[in-house]
Amino acid sequence: MAAEDWKDSNIGAIGTDEDKALRKMAATKEPAWAGAGSKPGLLVWRVEHFHVVPVDPGSYGKFHKGDSYIVLQTVETDSGKLVHTIYFYIGTESSIDEKGTAAYKTVELDDLLDGEPKQVREEMGKESPDFVGLFKELEFLDGGVDSGFKHVVPEGHDTKLYQIRRVKGKTTVLQVPARKEMLNDGDSFVLDAPEKIYVLDGPKASPFEKRQANETAEHIETSRHGKVQATHDIDDAFWALLP
Repeated sequence: MAAEDWKDSNIGAIGTDEDKALRKMAATKEPAWAGAGSKPGLLVWRVEHFHVVPVDPGSYGKFHKGDSYIVLQTVETDSGKLVHTIYFYIGTESSIDEKGTAAYKTVELDDLLDGEPKQVREEMGKESPDFVGLFKELEFLDGGVDSGFKHVVPEGHDTKLYQIRRVKGKTTVLQVPARKEMLNDGDSFVLDAPEKIYVLDGPKASPFEKRQANETAEHIETSRHGKVQATHDIDDAFWALLP
């Protein structure tokens, strides 16, 4: 990352109350999170067409192999404090876009709950004892929601979008659905497109995220044997690739 990128970034704002408040405000815009974690109990959401949809409590413990889920456990301690655990649950036949949406929304829910929850990734068939203990029984169902996500493969290249985000002191790179709604002001993104490798930094992205985005773009550039170049110039072709 160029030195001027660091100069233009307010590294002191990372993790501040203002930074956390902005992320929490963004999370409150998700209707599915209304009341989430406000009282002891269990809540389950399923990813449907890039949105999280509450699961009927009567169906808790029943999971489709082709879907991804978010499970929130809220426990009240003896002192009256609410403690949260967010499980990011992946069906054996879940698609990349469903996994990406679930992971993205898990972080969003964590932001809503002020970064307090513990996050746990669970895979169908490899559940931890803690996860199994949340339900009377687990039942795996065939099929799942049609994701509605169709890969466009122009000239044989599969366009991919990566989100770079720093959460709880760790910078992560996550493949997410290549859609405009995945973009936000607080993160950096890399679009591995047919003609270019685009790097898009949100206006509130941290230096860590910007640096990792540059490194990710350079890695993709190398893996594609220099046939395409990384760029920060976001043009019309970039937006045309994001439905």
